[in-house]
Amino acid sequence: MSKLKKFPQIEVAILKTINHEENVPDEDCVQSLLMIGRSSRMHVAHCVGIIMDRLNKSHNWVVVIKCLIIIHRCLFEGGFMFQDQISIHPAQGGRNYLNLSRFRDSTSLFTWEMSGWIRWYAKFIEQWIQTSIVIGDFLDMKMMDEDSAMYGEKLKGMMNKHLIGEILGLNELLQEVCGWETGKVVMDHPLVKEGLRLATFVILKAYREIKLRLKEIQSRIKTLVQSQVLELLKVCDKLSANSMMLTYFFEMCEDPLLQQNRTVCREVLFSHYELMQLKEALRLASTEKHSTKLDMIDIGIHTPSSIQSLSMRYSKPSANGWEVKRGGSMSHFNYYETFL
Repeated sequence: MSKLKKFPQIEVAILKTINHEENVPDEDCVQSLLMIGRSSRMHVAHCVGIIMDRLNKSHNWVVVIKCLIIIHRCLFEGGFMFQDQISIHPAQGGRNYLNLSRFRDSTSLFTWEMSGWIRWYAKFIEQWIQTSIVIGDFLDMKMMDEDSAMYGEKLKGMMNKHLIGEILGLNELLQEVCGWETGKVVMDHPLVKEGLRLATFVILKAYREIKLRLKEIQSRIKTLVQSQVLELLKVCDKLSANSMMLTYFFEMCEDPLLQQNRTVCREVLFSHYELMQLKEALRLASTEKHSTKLDMIDIGIHTPSSIQSLSMRYSKPSANGWEVKRGGSMSHFNYYETFL
Protein backbone atom coordinates (compact mmCIF):
# COMPACT_ATOMS: atom_id res chain seq x y z
CA MET A 1 0.00 0.00 0.00
CA SER A 2 2.95 2.31 0.52
CA LYS A 3 3.52 2.50 -3.22
CA LEU A 4 -0.10 3.39 -3.90
CA LYS A 5 0.04 6.25 -1.38
CA LYS A 6 3.01 7.74 -3.22
CA PHE A 7 1.22 8.22 -6.56
CA PRO A 8 -2.55 7.97 -6.00
CA GLN A 9 -3.24 10.04 -9.14
CA ILE A 10 -1.70 7.28 -11.30
CA GLU A 11 -3.91 4.62 -9.75
CA VAL A 12 -7.02 6.75 -10.26
CA ALA A 13 -6.13 7.38 -13.93
CA ILE A 14 -5.63 3.64 -14.52
CA LEU A 15 -8.91 2.70 -12.82
CA LYS A 16 -10.78 5.25 -14.95
CA THR A 17 -9.18 3.94 -18.14
CA ILE A 18 -9.32 0.20 -17.41
CA ASN A 19 -12.85 -0.48 -16.21
CA HIS A 20 -15.52 -3.15 -16.88
CA GLU A 21 -17.42 -1.17 -19.52
CA GLU A 22 -17.39 -2.75 -23.00
CA ASN A 23 -16.23 0.34 -24.86
CA VAL A 24 -12.96 1.72 -26.13
CA PRO A 25 -10.91 3.45 -23.37
CA ASP A 26 -11.62 7.17 -23.10
CA GLU A 27 -9.03 9.11 -25.10
CA ASP A 28 -8.57 11.82 -22.44
CA CYS A 29 -7.80 9.16 -19.82
CA VAL A 30 -5.37 7.42 -22.19
CA GLN A 31 -3.56 10.68 -22.90
CA SER A 32 -3.21 11.37 -19.17
CA LEU A 33 -1.49 7.97 -18.80
CA LEU A 34 0.78 8.62 -21.78
CA MET A 35 1.85 11.91 -20.22
CA ILE A 36 3.40 9.90 -17.37
CA GLY A 37 6.02 8.72 -19.88
CA ARG A 38 7.36 12.29 -19.98
CA SER A 39 7.87 12.43 -16.21
CA SER A 40 10.26 10.38 -14.05
CA ARG A 41 11.22 6.75 -14.45
CA MET A 42 9.79 6.07 -10.98
CA HIS A 43 6.35 7.27 -12.11
CA VAL A 44 6.54 5.12 -15.26
CA ALA A 45 7.66 2.02 -13.33
CA HIS A 46 4.82 2.49 -10.84
CA CYS A 47 2.28 2.93 -13.66
CA VAL A 48 3.50 -0.20 -15.49
CA GLY A 49 3.45 -2.20 -12.25
CA ILE A 50 -0.21 -1.35 -11.57
CA ILE A 51 -1.28 -2.12 -15.16
CA MET A 52 0.56 -5.48 -15.11
CA ASP A 53 -0.95 -6.43 -11.75
CA ARG A 54 -4.41 -5.63 -13.07
CA LEU A 55 -3.68 -7.59 -16.25
CA ASN A 56 -2.47 -10.75 -14.51
CA LYS A 57 -4.89 -10.83 -11.59
CA SER A 58 -8.12 -10.22 -13.49
CA HIS A 59 -10.18 -13.05 -15.02
CA ASN A 60 -12.57 -10.70 -16.80
CA TRP A 61 -11.97 -10.46 -20.55
CA VAL A 62 -12.99 -6.77 -20.74
CA VAL A 63 -10.42 -5.71 -18.14
CA VAL A 64 -7.70 -7.85 -19.76
CA ILE A 65 -8.29 -6.59 -23.29
CA LYS A 66 -8.34 -2.98 -22.07
CA CYS A 67 -5.03 -3.58 -20.28
CA LEU A 68 -3.56 -4.89 -23.54
CA ILE A 69 -4.84 -1.86 -25.47
CA ILE A 70 -3.29 0.51 -22.91
CA ILE A 71 0.01 -1.44 -22.99
CA HIS A 72 -0.06 -1.22 -26.78
CA ARG A 73 -0.65 2.54 -26.67
CA CYS A 74 2.14 3.00 -24.11
CA LEU A 75 4.60 1.03 -26.26
CA PHE A 76 3.64 2.81 -29.48
CA GLU A 77 3.20 6.38 -28.23
CA GLY A 78 4.47 6.53 -24.63
CA GLY A 79 8.20 6.84 -25.26
CA PHE A 80 11.31 4.86 -24.43
CA MET A 81 10.73 4.69 -20.65
CA PHE A 82 7.44 2.84 -21.11
CA GLN A 83 9.09 0.54 -23.67
CA ASP A 84 11.96 -0.17 -21.30
CA GLN A 85 9.81 -0.84 -18.22
CA ILE A 86 7.30 -3.07 -20.04
CA SER A 87 9.98 -5.13 -21.80
CA ILE A 88 11.87 -5.86 -18.54
CA HIS A 89 8.82 -6.20 -16.28
CA PRO A 90 8.88 -9.99 -15.56
CA ALA A 91 11.56 -10.58 -12.96
CA GLN A 92 12.12 -14.15 -14.20
CA GLY A 93 12.90 -12.97 -17.73
CA GLY A 94 11.94 -14.87 -20.88
CA ARG A 95 9.69 -13.96 -23.79
CA ASN A 96 6.33 -14.40 -22.06
CA TYR A 97 6.26 -10.76 -20.97
CA LEU A 98 2.49 -10.55 -20.44
CA ASN A 99 1.95 -14.04 -19.00
CA LEU A 100 -1.41 -14.61 -20.74
CA SER A 101 -0.73 -17.88 -22.55
CA ARG A 102 -3.21 -19.66 -20.24
CA PHE A 103 -5.84 -16.94 -19.96
CA ARG A 104 -9.45 -18.23 -20.08
CA ASP A 105 -12.75 -16.51 -19.36
CA SER A 106 -15.22 -19.42 -19.34
CA THR A 107 -18.29 -17.37 -18.41
CA SER A 108 -19.96 -18.04 -21.79
CA LEU A 109 -19.24 -19.29 -25.31
CA PHE A 110 -18.57 -15.71 -26.42
CA THR A 111 -16.07 -15.03 -23.62
CA TRP A 112 -14.36 -18.35 -24.39
CA GLU A 113 -13.88 -17.34 -28.02
CA MET A 114 -12.83 -13.86 -27.00
CA SER A 115 -10.20 -15.42 -24.71
CA GLY A 116 -8.60 -17.03 -27.77
CA TRP A 117 -8.31 -13.65 -29.48
CA ILE A 118 -6.87 -12.09 -26.32
CA ARG A 119 -4.17 -14.80 -26.16
CA TRP A 120 -3.26 -14.03 -29.78
CA TYR A 121 -3.15 -10.27 -29.12
CA ALA A 122 -0.88 -10.75 -26.10
CA LYS A 123 1.40 -13.01 -28.13
CA PHE A 124 1.52 -10.41 -30.90
CA ILE A 125 2.60 -7.69 -28.44
CA GLU A 126 5.25 -10.02 -26.97
CA GLN A 127 6.63 -10.79 -30.45
CA TRP A 128 6.57 -7.07 -31.23
CA ILE A 129 8.77 -6.41 -28.19
CA GLN A 130 11.10 -9.29 -29.10
CA THR A 131 11.45 -8.16 -32.72
CA SER A 132 12.21 -4.60 -31.61
CA ILE A 133 15.01 -5.99 -29.43
CA VAL A 134 16.41 -7.94 -32.39
CA ILE A 135 16.52 -4.93 -34.74
CA GLY A 136 17.82 -2.66 -31.97
CA ASP A 137 15.08 -0.05 -32.40
CA PHE A 138 11.46 -0.02 -31.29
CA LEU A 139 8.74 -0.24 -33.93
CA ASP A 140 6.78 2.76 -32.66
CA MET A 141 5.27 5.96 -34.01
CA LYS A 142 8.70 7.64 -34.14
CA MET A 143 10.27 4.86 -36.21
CA MET A 144 11.20 6.00 -39.72
CA ASP A 145 10.77 9.68 -38.82
CA GLU A 146 14.55 10.04 -38.92
CA ASP A 147 16.36 11.24 -42.01
CA SER A 148 15.96 8.64 -44.78
CA ALA A 149 19.50 9.20 -46.13
CA MET A 150 21.04 8.57 -42.70
CA TYR A 151 18.83 5.53 -42.24
CA GLY A 152 19.95 4.15 -45.60
CA GLU A 153 23.60 4.62 -44.63
CA LYS A 154 22.93 2.75 -41.37
CA LEU A 155 21.63 -0.28 -43.30
CA LYS A 156 24.51 -0.13 -45.78
CA GLY A 157 26.99 -0.28 -42.91
CA MET A 158 25.55 -3.49 -41.48
CA MET A 159 27.14 -6.91 -42.01
CA ASN A 160 25.20 -9.49 -44.03
CA LYS A 161 24.59 -11.80 -41.06
CA HIS A 162 23.19 -8.96 -38.93
CA LEU A 163 20.99 -7.70 -41.76
CA ILE A 164 19.60 -11.19 -42.39
CA GLY A 165 19.07 -11.69 -38.64
CA GLU A 166 16.91 -8.56 -38.57
CA ILE A 167 14.97 -9.73 -41.65
CA LEU A 168 14.24 -13.06 -39.92
CA GLY A 169 13.14 -11.24 -36.74
CA LEU A 170 10.75 -8.97 -38.66
CA ASN A 171 9.40 -11.96 -40.58
CA GLU A 172 8.57 -13.68 -37.27
CA LEU A 173 6.36 -10.73 -36.32
CA LEU A 174 4.55 -10.86 -39.67
CA GLN A 175 4.13 -14.63 -39.26
CA GLU A 176 2.50 -14.05 -35.87
CA VAL A 177 -0.05 -11.76 -37.53
CA CYS A 178 -0.96 -14.33 -40.16
CA GLY A 179 -1.47 -17.08 -37.59
CA TRP A 180 -4.57 -15.39 -36.16
CA GLU A 181 -8.14 -16.69 -36.67
CA THR A 182 -11.42 -15.75 -35.02
CA GLY A 183 -15.17 -15.62 -35.62
CA LYS A 184 -17.26 -12.71 -36.93
CA VAL A 185 -19.00 -12.14 -33.57
CA VAL A 186 -15.65 -11.43 -31.92
CA MET A 187 -14.49 -9.36 -34.90
CA ASP A 188 -17.46 -7.01 -34.66
CA HIS A 189 -16.77 -6.04 -31.04
CA PRO A 190 -15.47 -2.44 -30.69
CA LEU A 191 -12.63 -3.46 -28.35
CA VAL A 192 -11.37 -6.05 -30.84
CA LYS A 193 -11.60 -3.53 -33.66
CA GLU A 194 -9.53 -1.10 -31.60
CA GLY A 195 -6.89 -3.76 -30.93
CA LEU A 196 -6.71 -4.61 -34.63
CA ARG A 197 -6.50 -0.93 -35.56
CA LEU A 198 -3.51 -0.49 -33.28
CA ALA A 199 -1.89 -3.72 -34.49
CA THR A 200 -2.21 -2.60 -38.12
CA PHE A 201 0.08 0.39 -37.60
CA VAL A 202 2.77 -1.88 -36.08
CA ILE A 203 2.41 -4.30 -39.02
CA LEU A 204 2.85 -1.42 -41.49
CA LYS A 205 6.03 -0.35 -39.71
CA ALA A 206 7.39 -3.93 -39.63
CA TYR A 207 6.63 -4.52 -43.30
CA ARG A 208 8.28 -1.23 -44.29
CA GLU A 209 11.37 -2.25 -42.32
CA ILE A 210 11.63 -5.72 -43.85
CA LYS A 211 11.16 -4.26 -47.33
CA LEU A 212 14.02 -1.78 -46.81
CA ARG A 213 16.32 -4.56 -45.60
CA LEU A 214 15.44 -6.91 -48.44
CA LYS A 215 16.15 -4.15 -50.97
CA GLU A 216 19.52 -3.55 -49.33
CA ILE A 217 20.39 -7.26 -49.31
CA GLN A 218 19.35 -7.51 -52.97
CA SER A 219 22.13 -5.07 -53.88
CA ARG A 220 24.73 -7.41 -52.34
CA ILE A 221 23.39 -10.84 -53.32
CA LYS A 222 26.74 -11.89 -54.78
CA THR A 223 28.37 -11.53 -51.35
CA LEU A 224 25.96 -13.96 -49.64
CA VAL A 225 26.85 -17.54 -48.78
CA GLN A 226 24.60 -20.44 -49.84
CA SER A 227 22.89 -20.84 -46.44
CA GLN A 228 21.99 -17.13 -46.34
CA VAL A 229 20.46 -17.29 -49.82
CA LEU A 230 18.31 -20.27 -48.81
CA GLU A 231 17.12 -18.47 -45.65
CA LEU A 232 16.08 -15.44 -47.69
CA LEU A 233 14.24 -17.64 -50.20
CA LYS A 234 12.21 -19.07 -47.31
CA VAL A 235 11.37 -15.54 -46.14
CA CYS A 236 10.19 -14.62 -49.67
CA ASP A 237 8.01 -17.73 -49.84
CA LYS A 238 6.39 -16.86 -46.49
CA LEU A 239 5.79 -13.24 -47.53
CA SER A 240 4.19 -14.44 -50.75
CA ALA A 241 1.97 -16.96 -48.93
CA ASN A 242 0.87 -14.42 -46.30
CA SER A 243 0.29 -11.40 -48.56
CA MET A 244 -3.48 -11.99 -48.73
CA MET A 245 -3.82 -12.09 -44.94
CA LEU A 246 -1.81 -8.87 -44.53
CA THR A 247 -3.93 -7.13 -47.19
CA TYR A 248 -7.07 -8.32 -45.39
CA PHE A 249 -5.74 -6.86 -42.15
CA PHE A 250 -5.34 -3.43 -43.71
CA GLU A 251 -8.73 -3.51 -45.41
CA MET A 252 -10.41 -4.56 -42.16
CA CYS A 253 -9.00 -1.62 -40.23
CA GLU A 254 -11.55 1.15 -39.71
CA ASP A 255 -9.08 3.92 -38.99
CA PRO A 256 -10.01 6.92 -41.21
CA LEU A 257 -6.35 7.69 -41.91
CA LEU A 258 -5.75 4.21 -43.33
CA GLN A 259 -9.04 4.17 -45.23
CA GLN A 260 -8.14 7.45 -46.96
CA ASN A 261 -4.64 6.23 -47.78
CA ARG A 262 -5.16 2.74 -49.16
CA THR A 263 -2.40 3.48 -51.67
CA VAL A 264 0.07 3.75 -48.75
CA CYS A 265 -0.69 0.14 -47.79
CA ARG A 266 -0.25 -1.01 -51.39
CA GLU A 267 3.09 0.80 -51.63
CA VAL A 268 4.38 -0.76 -48.41
CA LEU A 269 3.42 -4.34 -49.31
CA PHE A 270 5.52 -6.27 -51.79
CA SER A 271 3.69 -6.80 -55.06
CA HIS A 272 3.64 -10.28 -56.59
CA TYR A 273 5.98 -9.04 -59.33
CA GLU A 274 8.49 -7.60 -56.84
CA LEU A 275 8.60 -10.84 -54.84
CA MET A 276 9.05 -12.91 -58.01
CA GLN A 277 11.94 -10.68 -59.09
CA LEU A 278 13.64 -11.00 -55.71
CA LYS A 279 13.16 -14.78 -55.60
CA GLU A 280 14.52 -15.13 -59.13
CA ALA A 281 17.61 -13.07 -58.24
CA LEU A 282 18.19 -15.24 -55.15
CA ARG A 283 17.75 -18.47 -57.11
CA LEU A 284 20.15 -17.24 -59.79
CA ALA A 285 22.72 -16.37 -57.12
CA SER A 286 22.26 -19.79 -55.54
CA THR A 287 22.72 -21.56 -58.91
CA GLU A 288 25.82 -19.53 -59.75
CA LYS A 289 27.42 -20.34 -56.40
CA HIS A 290 26.67 -24.03 -56.82
CA SER A 291 28.05 -24.17 -60.38
CA THR A 292 31.17 -22.21 -59.38
CA LYS A 293 31.83 -24.74 -56.63
CA LEU A 294 31.56 -27.61 -59.11
CA ASP A 295 33.81 -25.84 -61.63
CA MET A 296 36.49 -25.37 -58.97
CA ILE A 297 36.46 -29.10 -58.24
CA ASP A 298 36.58 -30.00 -61.97
CA ILE A 299 39.64 -27.87 -62.71
CA GLY A 300 41.45 -29.06 -59.60
CA ILE A 301 41.06 -26.03 -57.37
CA HIS A 302 40.40 -27.49 -53.94
CA THR A 303 39.99 -26.17 -50.47
CA PRO A 304 42.13 -27.80 -47.73
CA SER A 305 39.14 -29.81 -46.50
CA SER A 306 38.29 -31.11 -49.98
CA ILE A 307 41.92 -32.06 -50.67
CA GLN A 308 41.98 -34.43 -47.72
CA SER A 309 38.69 -36.06 -48.76
CA LEU A 310 39.73 -36.86 -52.36
CA SER A 311 41.03 -40.39 -52.76
CA MET A 312 43.31 -41.87 -55.44
CA ARG A 313 43.48 -45.26 -57.12
CA TYR A 314 46.60 -46.22 -59.01
CA SER A 315 48.71 -49.29 -59.95
CA LYS A 316 52.37 -50.14 -59.44
CA PRO A 317 54.40 -53.23 -60.42
CA SER A 318 55.01 -55.89 -57.78
CA ALA A 319 56.58 -59.33 -57.59
CA ASN A 320 53.22 -60.98 -58.35
CA GLY A 321 52.24 -58.59 -61.11
CA TRP A 322 50.51 -55.23 -60.76
CA GLU A 323 49.40 -54.17 -57.33
CA VAL A 324 46.36 -51.86 -57.11
CA LYS A 325 46.67 -49.26 -54.36
CA ARG A 326 43.55 -47.46 -53.06
CA GLY A 327 42.74 -44.71 -50.62
CA GLY A 328 45.81 -42.57 -51.04
CA SER A 329 45.17 -38.93 -50.20
CA MET A 330 46.05 -36.50 -52.99
CA SER A 331 47.84 -34.31 -50.50
CA HIS A 332 50.19 -37.19 -49.65
CA PHE A 333 50.36 -38.67 -53.13
CA ASN A 334 53.88 -39.38 -54.50
CA TYR A 335 53.73 -38.97 -58.26
CA TYR A 336 57.13 -40.60 -58.77
CA GLU A 337 56.05 -43.79 -56.98
CA THR A 338 53.73 -44.81 -59.83
CA PHE A 339 56.62 -45.08 -62.22
CA LEU A 340 58.96 -47.01 -59.97
